[in-house]
Amino acid sequence: MDSLPELTDPKAPPRGFNFTKAEAAKAQLETGIWLWFHYADPICILALAAGAFDCYEALGAHAGRASPFKTWLKAQPQSRQDRARDAINFIKHGRRNLTKSVPYMPIWAEAMMIDCIESHKHLCRARTHLMTLFVARWVIENPSEPNAAIGATITRAAKVYDLADRDRTQFLKKGMERLGTTPAPPT
Repeated sequence: MDSLPELTDPKAPPRGFNFTKAEAAKAQLETGIWLWFHYADPICILALAAGAFDCYEALGAHAGRASPFKTWLKAQPQSRQDRARDAINFIKHGRRNLTKSVPYMPIWAEAMMIDCIESHKHLCRARTHLMTLFVARWVIENPSEPNAAIGATITRAAKVYDLADRDRTQFLKKGMERLGTTPAPPT
C-alpha cells in the first residue's frame, strides 16, 4: 500500500516553539484588536483582552508600573468590580456555573485593551500601528471630555482625522494604508 505524502503547510506554526510573556501579551492584544476592527465575536475579544491584560499587568508591575485600569476598578463600588470580573471568570473557568449566564458589556474588554496598549507603550517605548489605530477609533466611538484632547492628537498622528464616518473595518484598512502598511491579521 502506498503511503500518503507528508503534508506541509508553509503558513502553519512550527510544531513547538518558545515564547515570552511579552510576546504572548502582544499576540493576544493585537489579535483581539484585529477581531474588534472586524466586528468579530465579543466573547473571543474578551478572552484575548483578559489574557493580554493579565500578561501586561504582570509585566508592568515587574517594571514598577501599576495598571491604571486595575487601579480604577479597585476604586469602583464592589458590585461594579464583581460584574467586571464575572464575565472574565465565567469564560476562564469552564466547569463552574454550567447553567448560568452572566451579563457582559464589551467596553470592559475595550478598556482592558486600552490599558494593555499603554502598558505596551511603557514597556516597548512605542505602539504598533494597529494599537494606534485602535486608540484613535476608540476615542472617536467613545466621545467624552477626557477623550476629546487625546482623540484630536492621536487621530491627527494616525492620519485618520477624516475617517470617523467609515465603519471600523474601512477605518482600519484606510488607516493602515496611510501609515504605510497593509492591514494583515496579526501573526
